[in-house]
Amino acid sequence: MIQRLSKTLQSISKSHLKVEHFNSTLPILLKVLKKTKPNYYLLQVGKKVLESKSQKDLEVGAKYYAVMRNTPTGAMMLTSLKPQPYLCKTPLVLDEKTLKTALHQASFEELRDFGIEGMLHAKSKEELSAFGFFLLGLQKDIVSFLLEDSNQERPYIQIKKHRDFLEFFAFYANFGAIAGKVFKKEQSLKLELKVQFQSVIDFLKDYQKELNKIGEVEFLLLDGIEPLFVVQDTLLDLKI
Repeated sequence: MIQRLSKTLQSISKSHLKVEHFNSTLPILLKVLKKTKPNYYLLQVGKKVLESKSQKDLEVGAKYYAVMRNTPTGAMMLTSLKPQPYLCKTPLVLDEKTLKTALHQASFEELRDFGIEGMLHAKSKEELSAFGFFLLGLQKDIVSFLLEDSNQERPYIQIKKHRDFLEFFAFYANFGAIAGKVFKKEQSLKLELKVQFQSVIDFLKDYQKELNKIGEVEFLLLDGIEPLFVVQDTLLDLKI
């Protein structure tokens, strides 16, 4: 189920690169380079550097998702700013086939073996921390991984199996953070999708038929969406 959802979202995400969307502007990732004057910041957006206005104070050096709009004066204004969620690095990369296999391993024993083996042979502090985070997540029955896709940036995904539903968190370059649940409703499946931007909901609704192939879809707009599990680097400050 989760592999079908991820594949569908990836396909829809790619379509954004080909189709001009007139109803709304999808959020973009930006990095704050410096503050130039009150309410104005120098931003890096992809390979471009530009100045834009924000009514919110931004942290220099931080990354945000935002919708950019033109003001009557021709300047660019940021709206609906959301900080990029903190994503702990994970060493696990899965493709569709291996993802399906991993999800059917009820005890996650092979995944634990992968994490332990990785820690034993880690060649750097960063690599050791990544495997440590991965194992800590497994203790809470949460699997963190990157989904392999040769055509775009690998989405970051976390999943947790509950008795009656599957909970997930995903981070896509074109959509930002998405979270939700998949559960059975009578004889079919229901998909609950939580997103941070109304423009993302509007865009996904254009592809409602594709999502409905998976199950009944409900969209929820939330101000903040966090990963299912995260550990600050200081808690994984291991010495090797």
